Amino acid sequence: MTRRNSDQTIAEDQAVTNFANGMNCAQAVFSVFAPQFDIEPELALRLSAAMGGGIGRKQEVCGAFNAGSMVLGLHFGNTSTSDKEAKEKTSVLAQLFLERMEHRFGGITCSHLLGGASLRTAADRDFVKSENLSELKCVPCIRESVKVLTELTMPKTQED
Repeated sequence: MTRRNSDQTIAEDQAVTNFANGMNCAQAVFSVFAPQFDIEPELALRLSAAMGGGIGRKQEVCGAFNAGSMVLGLHFGNTSTSDKEAKEKTSVLAQLFLERMEHRFGGITCSHLLGGASLRTAADRDFVKSENLSELKCVPCIRESVKVLTELTMPKTQED
């Protein structure tokens, strides 16, 4: 196993553990990458808190995928309005990331991924939990997000 694959697997496992320990899907993904940018754990959680459940549980674009876009912005985003090249690269990579997620899961919205199950009320969330949908649907999205983000952001080596 190359260093890249080992790091990737560790990151995937950490994100899944984060989710199992109570982070939302966006926090689980974002918090794995935040240390690379010296972002304190508490700040990472706050920055990604509203993205879970497809942004505030509105079930739009999956929170793990939203966090992925945030990670790509941290890695490649423009730091000035005149840096059109970085802005373009970030958009292209975000599109690629989302297209890969859509291809893998058949859609990118939380609602689609959960088969139409709602997250809006406590009763809805209890239903999702009772049907084990977080484990069956969310965990694969979290794991795949980290995998693809690692592939897109880690420098290639001779071993790869």
